[in-house]
Amino acid sequence: MGAAMNSRSLLLAFSLIAGGLATAQTGIQQGEYFWDTDPGNGNGSPLVAVDGTFGQALEQVLAETGTLPTPGAHVLYLRVQDDNGGWGPAFSTVIEVLQGSLLLPDIQVSQGEYFWDTDPG
Repeated sequence: MGAAMNSRSLLLAFSLIAGGLATAQTGIQQGEYFWDTDPGNGNGSPLVAVDGTFGQALEQVLAETGTLPTPGAHVLYLRVQDDNGGWGPAFSTVIEVLQGSLLLPDIQVSQGEYFWDTDPG
């Protein structure tokens, strides 16, 4: 059975590099993302740290949204807040939202093998 992903839902995974924050001995309190128009600090959709806290200089985060913009080119913004409550600048990238849905195959691994240098067959 395949899992269908509607064009209005998307799982986003980001790696945030916070080297400047780490060297300043401050951390990330929270993060947010938004599309096309800045809603103001703290008013975007929340980002969630995969490990539960924003405690690393390199952090993997997840965001799930049911409200993708219409098909076409859009700007996705990311912004984080430090431990002192200050919001950093919004980082942006252009993303092309496609029409339609994505069908993900249901893959189940039943066994695997490994070998060194020569495949035993």
